[in-house]
Amino acid sequence: MDLLLNDLARRPGVHYLRKLYRDPVTGKEWNIIRDPNRGILGVASSSDKEPIKQANFPADYTQFEGKKKYSEWEFRWDVTPPKKAATTTISGLQTSTSPVKTSPGP
Repeated sequence: MDLLLNDLARRPGVHYLRKLYRDPVTGKEWNIIRDPNRGILGVASSSDKEPIKQANFPADYTQFEGKKKYSEWEFRWDVTPPKKAATTTISGLQTSTSPVKTSPGP
């Protein structure tokens, strides 16, 4: 995790995290969720305590529904790349269906 604070080997001056936070349930370091091909995917608590909340989560947190221990709650980085805007070429002019930012003229 220290590498995420300052990746000097591959990207000098690049900071992925401002500081290392401890697991608020245990007060210890997080369990790291790793993938041999993609590296660190996320973190999870090491606590076997029963979560206070187990149902009726907002849509973005439904993966926590029915979990019996905090250690089953995984906080993963979404590795799905963003969708590209559809583009169309008309007589050599490329247009996009996404809004285009324009800067004010002189």
